[in-house]
Amino acid sequence: AKMAVGADTEGIKVAVRVRPFLPHEAGSSSCVEVDGDANQVSIGRSDRSSLESSRKGGGASSATAAKPRKTFTFDHALAGNTPQNDVYDSCVSTLIANCLEGFNATTLAYGQTGAGKTYTILGPSAASAVGVNDEVSREVGIIPRALGELFDGLEKSKNEMSATIGGEDMEGGDNAPSVPSSFEYNVKLQFLELYGEDIRDLLAPTTASKSGSKAKLTIRDTKNDCEVLGATSVDVSSADDALLCLTRGMLKRVTAATAMNAESSRSHAIMSVLIEQVKCIDTEKTVIRSKFNFVDLAGSERVKRTGAVGQRLKEGIDINKGLLVLGNVISALASID
Repeated sequence: AKMAVGADTEGIKVAVRVRPFLPHEAGSSSCVEVDGDANQVSIGRSDRSSLESSRKGGGASSATAAKPRKTFTFDHALAGNTPQNDVYDSCVSTLIANCLEGFNATTLAYGQTGAGKTYTILGPSAASAVGVNDEVSREVGIIPRALGELFDGLEKSKNEMSATIGGEDMEGGDNAPSVPSSFEYNVKLQFLELYGEDIRDLLAPTTASKSGSKAKLTIRDTKNDCEVLGATSVDVSSADDALLCLTRGMLKRVTAATAMNAESSRSHAIMSVLIEQVKCIDTEKTVIRSKFNFVDLAGSERVKRTGAVGQRLKEGIDINKGLLVLGNVISALASID
């Protein structure tokens, strides 16, 4: 799975995570080698593997056997045995700190179907739940960890402000002037999915309207950003509240089984965390607004391998079309000087 993440000095960073073999793939030989120190991924069989393959296959041409491996360099290269916490610390933790300072950020999970995108972003379904044991919590993905660090940072800022105010009052004694200083914050969640050409609100109340149809969501460009008109925004006061919203939304997301993935995501999911911090010192009021987008893209598919037919086939076509457009947008942004 690929994750495009912002950085301190660059607008976009790319991390590649190679998942280990699944049980039904056990015994297969790997053609991917990850060098975490150099942040490189090499694709292609080694000379020894090529020689063995040619012998088993009855002899291959020397050109095929000697075909060199291709090596690619990324900002982060993560092997299949990389723990979830290492993925988060190396790719996302810095973004949370920047977001608390007022910068917007986005994390994208992109890759072929069954590559482990949802596992990387969310973790196993049980690990994202509130109140899980320590062993399960080690498997939680990026979003639960980010929400925990986000609220820890906000509470830390609030406590530091309170400590500063208390220290000033003690130093000044009874004659100290009243300093109307405070720090408050508000966090809201939006959770949407793009299914085909429709935008669906995963946090909208389940009660249907009298007509039986849901309000249609539309995207509107604003001066510095874009917004989805009619999307539900839920106030959350803790990481546990946010995880409950996340779990509730995931239950509404469209998934289905294919030949390559028993729980294949059939839609692109976007969870946006809207943060507002209000700091008052003396008579000066500072408002900091920022947004963190977590995007779990549906995986690219090849019909020959997924065996999709009917509705699954139509979904796969829509998924591939959307990913193609996204790739063109990223290429256009990357080409801007």
